[in-house]
Amino acid sequence: MISIMKKMMASSRVRMLLVGGVSLVTAYSTFLLLVGIGVHYLIASVVNFLVYLLVNFTLNRNWAFRSQGDTRKQAVAHTSLHLGNQLLIMVGLWLLVEVAGIPAAWSQAIMQVLVTGLVFVLTPIIFTDK
Repeated sequence: MISIMKKMMASSRVRMLLVGGVSLVTAYSTFLLLVGIGVHYLIASVVNFLVYLLVNFTLNRNWAFRSQGDTRKQAVAHTSLHLGNQLLIMVGLWLLVEVAGIPAAWSQAIMQVLVTGLVFVLTPIIFTDK
């Protein structure tokens, strides 16, 4: 069993999935806290994004991919990817809350899940040392 776990943890993809989980839980908890104390859901979503971005970049670069590449180049690529995703999340969040009447907490979770596939495909490209 330990041998299987070691083999799994040797994979940068598995580590990336774990980083994604930690990033999502940390950022979504921040979102729920902010909405819970009365912060507007779109502002809370921006803070959610910033928390996610910081945690995700740091853990992916240093642990999941153990990258030694150009930090600035990777940060720009990572931020660009996630800005695009955040734009999709914000539009979808607004539509789900304002048009569909779905509570903000559920809407944020739905949109985060919908854009995760794109992140999963593109993140390894960013942290590949060339």
